[in-house]
Amino acid sequence: MALLDSTLMNSEVKSVTQGLREIAESGRIGRPVFVRWMATFVAGNESSSDLAEVALSDISSIFGTAPESYSTMGEGESGNISMICRWAGGQAALIATGVTSADQRPGLDIALIGSEGAAYHHDDR
Repeated sequence: MALLDSTLMNSEVKSVTQGLREIAESGRIGRPVFVRWMATFVAGNESSSDLAEVALSDISSIFGTAPESYSTMGEGESGNISMICRWAGGQAALIATGVTSADQRPGLDIALIGSEGAAYHHDDR
């Protein structure tokens, strides 16, 4: 199975993020209050730090502002990163990025939770 390179993954993430932003702006799920963003990649194709920064930027665009605070745990370039983020309006996000094991495929799993519903994206490449 051919794995997607980082350019295609970034393109997919942008597309998914745009869709989630449109859902949030439409009001279909009420007020967005929480995002769980999990991305895994093949070692050497991405970096946990880069993926976490992309996720934080994309989530901030959904919430309309940068987070008030966040904490990061883990190793950046070769390992796993976990971030817990909080926004002034009460919103929160959990971001987890990391390397897949040899028997797993890379993937993207996002949950956008609103005050009146939720939207999900799950993709194993």
